[in-house]
Amino acid sequence: MSRILRIAGIVWIAVVSARYLGVVLKTLRNPFNPGFDFAWLALSLGFVALVGASLVWRREQATRIGVTALASSAALIVLQSGALVPALIALWVLSAATVLGDIVLVRLGLASRDNLQSALPSLQTGRNGCERN
Repeated sequence: MSRILRIAGIVWIAVVSARYLGVVLKTLRNPFNPGFDFAWLALSLGFVALVGASLVWRREQATRIGVTALASSAALIVLQSGALVPALIALWVLSAATVLGDIVLVRLGLASRDNLQSALPSLQTGRNGCERN
């Protein structure tokens, strides 16, 4: 069985490497086109400036302002790219995985239902919600 797993791992790495090589070659055939990248750069720098200014003047509202600006820019990117349906599918899969993962943790006795609140921080910081305080 371990030989089959090793072969499967090697095949998987070969397939992923071939796919990566295909993407690199396609990128080299169609070089960088600036398009709206300068507008996105300005938007990103504006976001950084907004968060920085909110930290200086309204420190208690900085989180709210930052989250609102980040969510707005994420929604704008999804809507402008025409990827609303894939984004909704990804959100559904993420929600299902979070709920099913919590159910498994509860059945194994490793966590309680209140750890569901750690789902979003776990996406950004790498926490898995199983730590004991």
